[in-house]
Amino acid sequence: MAFSFSSKIDNTQYYGLVRALEIKKQECEFLHREILALQAQSAGGTEFKELETKNHNLEKANAELREKVKENKYELLQMKEELRIYKKRSERLQKEVDSLELTKNQLKAENSVNKLELKDKDDQLAKYKNQILKDHTNSSIPSSSETIFKKKIIQNSRVKTGKKPGGQPGHKGHKRKPCTQKADKTINIEDEKAVKDNPVWVYTGNNITHKVLNISVKYEVTDYVVKVFRNTETGKLKHAKFPLEAQNEVNFGSSINSLLLYLVNYCNISIDKARDLIKNLSNGVIDISKGKVASLSKDFVIRSVPELQNIWNKLKNSDVLYTDFTGSRVNGNNKNVLVCTNKDETLLFFRDKKGHDGVKGSPLETTKAVIVSDHDLTFYNYGSDHQECLAHILRYLLGAAELEKHLTWHKAMHSLLQEMIHVTNENNKKLSKPVILDFEKRYNDILLIAEKEYEANPPSRYLKDGFNLYKRLKKYIISTLFFLRNPNVDATNNISEKYLRNYKRKYVQMGSGRSFESQSFLCNVLSMFLTWKSNGKNIYDNTCRVFEKSIPPGLRKTDFNSSSIYSALPLIG
Repeated sequence: MAFSFSSKIDNTQYYGLVRALEIKKQECEFLHREILALQAQSAGGTEFKELETKNHNLEKANAELREKVKENKYELLQMKEELRIYKKRSERLQKEVDSLELTKNQLKAENSVNKLELKDKDDQLAKYKNQILKDHTNSSIPSSSETIFKKKIIQNSRVKTGKKPGGQPGHKGHKRKPCTQKADKTINIEDEKAVKDNPVWVYTGNNITHKVLNISVKYEVTDYVVKVFRNTETGKLKHAKFPLEAQNEVNFGSSINSLLLYLVNYCNISIDKARDLIKNLSNGVIDISKGKVASLSKDFVIRSVPELQNIWNKLKNSDVLYTDFTGSRVNGNNKNVLVCTNKDETLLFFRDKKGHDGVKGSPLETTKAVIVSDHDLTFYNYGSDHQECLAHILRYLLGAAELEKHLTWHKAMHSLLQEMIHVTNENNKKLSKPVILDFEKRYNDILLIAEKEYEANPPSRYLKDGFNLYKRLKKYIISTLFFLRNPNVDATNNISEKYLRNYKRKYVQMGSGRSFESQSFLCNVLSMFLTWKSNGKNIYDNTCRVFEKSIPPGLRKTDFNSSSIYSALPLIG
């Protein structure tokens, strides 16, 4: 029997028909028993015939039902076969689904691992990019170490304003400084003929004067002559003693020595070029040897011992000390230079190492001053209090903001610290208590923002500069904001870097030091020059004054070296 799947009889219909057939069968058996009973009572009666007819009809209906059950049974068998096939197919498909689900989970797991690896690689790449892009505007890298191709136009972390360079409208202009020096000679310019011969033009009695300043260099040779006497009895020769400045057959005066020392150590000119300059200015008369120029630093330092001692004592007793280290090299070996300054007095120390070994023997070792530094933790072991350099922190905030552009706390903190410095300077470093409390509250609020942002966006192991800076600002909050409550303390350590640049420029010019002693002498020379300049003194005149002095008692030039400086000046060390 052909049928479509939609016309098939389900099991419920089938079993319903079977049940109906059994009921009819029972009715037939019941009627059959009744017929037999009636037959026994009356053969050939009317009731018997009716029952017989009824029985015949029931048997006929029963036969039809049987046929229908048979047909439905066949259909049911076909349905069961199809169900078995579908079940088998379903099991096979389920296995495929399970296999695909397993593959999917495996791919998901692999994808998660790949995402983590990719993020790790991206973080590494960002770290290396950050290292490449770091410069003096967003890190602690000194500007002197950058190549000319990498240097930026905007210096000192300033941003472009869009204004044209030069004087700005409304600002007081910077004019040429007037010269009040009396003229050595006067040149009267002849009047124009068109004015002179025309009676229309009348002299007002006023004159206009323009000055021309020049410098003239002349050399002077002085002969010191002594008479020689001979003892007629012993034949021994004797003459008067020559003065200090004329001990050798040919001597160079304090003016030449001072100029050479100034050119080589402060103007960063090479020894050969300085010698060549003096030779040209004297038309070849003054030709100083290279060794003589190289020994000038030692000659100067040995005569400056008392003044260096005085500078050391003043630094030790200062209220505030600004200090920093910078790197150097001697014959390929790493060395360090330590600066200590109170803005008026400055000392540079040449050291083998940084840290406590570098501090040993300097005024920092015993001072009770407030120490301003660039977060070198070594300095936290000395002094009474400490101030962090905000110039460095501002650069670090810019660098962290470039790496973590999805965070906001860096820019907020950068703006706040700039505002603190600006308001402090505008008010001559004297802030009212409400202003200080407001600054401190805003500072802490930004740290809370940073904490929440890092909880929502944990830093990777390669990009922790911003997170570490947040922890540092939180831990060293007192040292960071110390300047707000102490007007005599600067917010930055720029003065130390400014003075160290004098050494770094000379170091770049010479490439590398030849000896530890020569670099120690250079540091002492620069210490004297920077101290004089800070106090408004003429460096050249004071250098001449030092060269005119005699060597202090107890010191011999032949034995004087870098170790002698420390033994002669135990406090300078």
